[in-house]
Amino acid sequence: MTDKIKLDGEKIIYQGKYLVLKKKRFRISPDKLNDWEYVSRTDDIGAVAVFALTREDEVILVRQYRPAVDLEVIEMPAGLLDKKNENPNQAMIREMKEETGYILNKLDFLLITYSSPGMSSELVRIYQGLIQDQEEQELDESEDIYVYPPVPLKNLGDFLSSEEKKGYSVDYKILAAWAKMKMNGLI
Repeated sequence: MTDKIKLDGEKIIYQGKYLVLKKKRFRISPDKLNDWEYVSRTDDIGAVAVFALTREDEVILVRQYRPAVDLEVIEMPAGLLDKKNENPNQAMIREMKEETGYILNKLDFLLITYSSPGMSSELVRIYQGLIQDQEEQELDESEDIYVYPPVPLKNLGDFLSSEEKKGYSVDYKILAAWAKMKMNGLI
């Protein structure tokens, strides 16, 4: 927060099972009071995602229906930090196995971002990972996740464009992770 902005309070407007709607009041000047509504997860748990590659430089992606946007969305394997005493790395390894059946051999931190900073406080830690092996998916009862066959990294842009033309949405975090890996000289 800049020196110019002063927090003047926060209150809960509504609390559901998984999400909380909050109103934050802040001042950008002594005579200007602003209210901003936003959503947070209950217990302010964060999320994790992984840009996972096979030894053949192929990316592992998933697709699942997202009720909030009423679309199937192409995403990196991801999940919540919702298990007690589990650190983000452990959560990512667990989520990768549950959602895809893939076992990660290597996991390195890549970047932190926010789901939608204009409306949500959810922090997302994104990792880069290397696949070691594959077993069976272990989906939660509420999940229906399609795991794409591994996508050659050199064809990722064309693949995502092709899937968009079919009516699927592409999660921006894929593009952020891909760009960050290129900027860091990792791919």
